[in-house]
Amino acid sequence: METTNLIAWLVAFGVISWAFLFFNNIWHIKKLKVVATKLGFSYSKSAKSRELQHPDSRLFEVNTNTKQYLNVMSGEYRATPCEIFEFSYREHSSQHTNTVVQTIFVFESSKSFSFAECIHGDKINFFLLETTPEELDIKLMVEEFDTNYGLQGKEIKNIKRWFRKVGAHTMLSTERASMAWQGKRCMFYVARKQVPSTRITEQLKQYHHAFIALETELP
Repeated sequence: METTNLIAWLVAFGVISWAFLFFNNIWHIKKLKVVATKLGFSYSKSAKSRELQHPDSRLFEVNTNTKQYLNVMSGEYRATPCEIFEFSYREHSSQHTNTVVQTIFVFESSKSFSFAECIHGDKINFFLLETTPEELDIKLMVEEFDTNYGLQGKEIKNIKRWFRKVGAHTMLSTERASMAWQGKRCMFYVARKQVPSTRITEQLKQYHHAFIALETELP
């Protein structure tokens, strides 16, 4: 009798576990579709995600200068877990159509990015890098970036004035690099690697100059 009860319990537990995993996967796919749609991507059935935990991830080891630059962009370096999403979309031209696979890193954190928090009045929960680790591995001149720079405290009022002047949804934009907000999402896009690294460096300098402008140009 006890053996029969044990078998029944194990079968029930297995069914419940399978059902949980099944519906959890459906929910996860639905979430991916929502994210993809908001970013303008079509969801691919081959899309996959895996958790990446700092500091074991090679994502943060590609380039020390890149990490230092991200320090500048976010106010301070965020060593938070992230997920990798792969989406595909079609690129149409006059001669042919290409399927492009785009990798997006989604950092989920309860912490806020101080320079962006002033726009929405609450914490930024997602930081998206629309690039791949190899493409992120660009050369920057360390001496031209203040790696200790952060936008906090009394600077918030000046930042609000600056954003009202340039627009709340797009912070900075160049031909090959841009940073923008979509709702609570902060997106930082870096051009693909085939663009000459010197050109990318020149464009990224514009970001740095804009941050300096927050300190010098505003009353």
